[in-house]
Amino acid sequence: MNHPIIALRRTRVRRGFPIRGDKTDIADLLAEGLSPHNVKRVYIWDSEKQDVWVDTTDTIELKITALRKHASQMGDWDPSDEMRRWGAEAGKAHGLAYAESFRVMKLGE
Repeated sequence: MNHPIIALRRTRVRRGFPIRGDKTDIADLLAEGLSPHNVKRVYIWDSEKQDVWVDTTDTIELKITALRKHASQMGDWDPSDEMRRWGAEAGKAHGLAYAESFRVMKLGE
């Protein structure tokens, strides 16, 4: 599934955070007393060049339950089998029952 909002966010991440540090874009948040945070790492899902695998064995059922709550997006499709299969495939080479893989962009330390 590729939701348009998620695709837009992915595009912004891949372009290198064009508004990073621009406080004019967050004036409403500053007015609420919130302060900016400089992101040090971004975990990009759905990358062809993964370099980090996260063990999701303890949370796979929670993920499936959460996905089922998106009734307007999921329709009648039950994600259980696919989520378990994809998680097992990602974890297999790393000795994990279930995992998710990411490409990590380091923006600072």
